[in-house]
Amino acid sequence: MLVDREHIWVVGMKGAGRYDREKGDWILFTRENGKMPSVKSQNLHRSPHGRLYVGMQDGLGRWNGEEERFERILPALIDETVGQVTSWHKDTLIVVSSTRCYFFHENSDSLTFITSYGPEDGVDLIEFNENGAMIDGNDRLYLSGPESIHRFDLTRLRSVAPPAPSISVKSVGAERLPFTGKTVDYL
Repeated sequence: MLVDREHIWVVGMKGAGRYDREKGDWILFTRENGKMPSVKSQNLHRSPHGRLYVGMQDGLGRWNGEEERFERILPALIDETVGQVTSWHKDTLIVVSSTRCYFFHENSDSLTFITSYGPEDGVDLIEFNENGAMIDGNDRLYLSGPESIHRFDLTRLRSVAPPAPSISVKSVGAERLPFTGKTVDYL
């Protein structure tokens, strides 16, 4: 769910919906009516640049306000389920799919690929539902895997000039934090 001054946006199994807070009207965006390029939507995110992104069953979508619909973007790069889209500071868009974590540089008029990490880098993702990624107050990104949590030091991405598809996982301070099987009590 995403709430802004004018609308309340929701996503689900059949697409997305937008509630106009002033008029009290709902508009549905589905594959059937041509307003959503995918059957299932996972996550909505408004970037610091004001763009509205949707994680979908088969890729990444972006809102086209002029045509009042979502459009699939970057299909040659991202063609699997996108469970989370989030931003780090003002210029980094992070897209977490069922198999990879993608990093993009976003400015007011463009989105530029920086790098991505997947199984060949030792990043095995399992959580592709909404909130499968979390950024803490120390600029570290956490992604869940089947046997561990992956932690990235996002501050190390600042020194990378896009596009740079050969950035090693170690160069961004990636660590694998294995599950211990121990129970932790939270107070």
